[in-house]
Amino acid sequence: MLPPDEETPAGVPPILHSVYGCGPFESCVDCGTGLLDTWTPYAVEKVIRQGEVVLEFAICVACQMLILREFSEESIERIREYTAGTFDPTDEIDRILQVLGQEDQDGLGTSPNPAQDPDRCQRCGAQDEAYADEHSIGGILIGDRLIANVSSLCGKCSDGLDEVLSRKTREAHDDFIERNFPGVPAELDLPVGAIGL
Repeated sequence: MLPPDEETPAGVPPILHSVYGCGPFESCVDCGTGLLDTWTPYAVEKVIRQGEVVLEFAICVACQMLILREFSEESIERIREYTAGTFDPTDEIDRILQVLGQEDQDGLGTSPNPAQDPDRCQRCGAQDEAYADEHSIGGILIGDRLIANVSSLCGKCSDGLDEVLSRKTREAHDDFIERNFPGVPAELDLPVGAIGL
C-alpha cells in the first residue's frame, strides 16, 4: 500500500473491491501490472445485474490509453456528447494528470467520500427498478486511494452509450472483452464503461 497521508483516506472503498477476489483488485486485467503498491492510476469497473456482479475488472491507465487509441475520433466525440452535462470524463483525466505531476502522495489531496453505494444513474438520475435490475459502477484510484467520485450508469444509459459507437470502436471494445474474459458469451451485451471514458 502507499504510505499513509493524513488528508487522504487510505483503503479501497468496499464498493470497488473484487467480489471474486474478496478484496481490492491487485493487478491490471490487461497487462498484469500490480496496482496497490504503485503510483499507477487505474479504473475499476463492475457490471451488476439483478444484484449480482456479472463482470468486474481493474485496468491501469496505460492499458486504458492503448484501448482508447483504437477508438475512432467519431466515437470519442459521440461519447462526450452523450455524457455532456452529466459527468465529464475529461475531469477524471485532468485529475489523473494532476496527480501524476506530483512527486509523492501529498499530491493526492483530499479524496472524495465513497461511503455509500451509488443508488442512481449519474447520467439520467434513474433510481427505479430498471436501475436496480442493471447498472455499472466505476471508480478511479491510485494505489489504495480513490481519486475521483464513484460513478454509476444504468443499463438503459449504458445501452445508449453503446449505440453511439462506431464499428471500429465496438471492435476494439469486443477485442478487450474477448482477450480478458474468454468465457463471456458473445451475446452478453457488456457496457463500455471504464475503457470507453
